Amino acid sequence: MMIGGVPFTLKMWGDLESGWRSPARSAEAVNPLGFRHARLEWPTSTKAVALVAGGVLFVWAAHVARAEAPAGPQPGAQIPSWLIPGEVDLLTAKAEFRNPEGKVVGRAVLVEAPYGVMIAVEMSELPPGRHGFHIHEVGRCDPPDFGSAGGHFNPRGKRHGLMTVEGPHVGDLPNLVAGSDGTARAEFYLTHATVGAGSNSLFHPNGTALVVHADPDDGRTDRSGHAGSRIACAVIGFR
Repeated sequence: MMIGGVPFTLKMWGDLESGWRSPARSAEAVNPLGFRHARLEWPTSTKAVALVAGGVLFVWAAHVARAEAPAGPQPGAQIPSWLIPGEVDLLTAKAEFRNPEGKVVGRAVLVEAPYGVMIAVEMSELPPGRHGFHIHEVGRCDPPDFGSAGGHFNPRGKRHGLMTVEGPHVGDLPNLVAGSDGTARAEFYLTHATVGAGSNSLFHPNGTALVVHADPDDGRTDRSGHAGSRIACAVIGFR
């Protein structure tokens, strides 16, 4: 126990205890629990002193850590956007896919999240199998080839491909996989992008578009991973 900042040991004994210490080493004390005798002793060994000192240092370190801890939420500890209750107004964008004939074949929802953007996609009438899937640098989808969407969204000047050391483009995404019935449903997390303000914003002056390709993206080959022709396109917008 501590008295006035000095550690003491409280020892109790009965009538027959022997081994009294000298008055210089101990002092009589009143025991509130009703035992017949109680005595306060200074620590008598190096081990005891070390244990007491260690406890004091631990308490001091914990106090300093609490005093120096910055207030408020810390980076890496934020609640993901998609877990915030629905009544909160999230920064959200939407996109509607059309095929070369102009028919609506899918939709996407893009939600701002910590360190990137969550993208949820639903598609239909696609050829079964894997399809290259990217964000392109211009928000235009003129049929039939959708060439108006430009190249991949690449504000950082990287090489194409999720499998390349020099990449990827900000707009590079994993392949979208369509089932035997031609439908696809997937969620992607796009890092280094935002639907808010900033150099990597999907709402830069020219806008952006989501594009589905006929073939799979090999993840390596610059500039589009041999993904083939563009078979669906969706302008990203707030609506």
